[in-house]
Amino acid sequence: MTETSQPTPPSNRRWVKIVLVVSLALNLAVLGVVAGGLIARHRAMDAPPMIERALAPLGLRLYARAMDAEDRRAVIDAARDRRADLAAGRSALREHFAALAGALRAEPFDPAAVAAALADQRRAAGRQLALGQDILVDRIAAMPRERRLDFAARIEAALDRRR
Repeated sequence: MTETSQPTPPSNRRWVKIVLVVSLALNLAVLGVVAGGLIARHRAMDAPPMIERALAPLGLRLYARAMDAEDRRAVIDAARDRRADLAAGRSALREHFAALAGALRAEPFDPAAVAAALADQRRAAGRQLALGQDILVDRIAAMPRERRLDFAARIEAALDRRR
């Protein structure tokens, strides 16, 4: 006996394809919006976070945000040239933190030892801050007047954003 094939009615495959294409398009649109937002956020940042972390121990975070890329690079290079001084300062701060931890554990507890450890930390941090300020002053002194004025305006804008 011979079988005759009957034409099958059109299936819902066409609708499935349309739904899959629309779903893919929506997913790509969402991905594009998210990626665009991340890129825009990154571009809107005044200073890359890594540079901020590098300059924060020197007390230069706000200034790094206010600097243009060329000035930030120059400050980073100047800090890199003083890396031995910076490393010594970080080492001193670590030692003072260890001394503070020891003073906190001591029995009997001696508030004067804690105060002395904190005073040592303050002096070490002050040396780091002074080093950062020296680097900053050198960079500012190298700026032409217009760049200094722009820098001042960006500092004021950064302060206004913090209010």
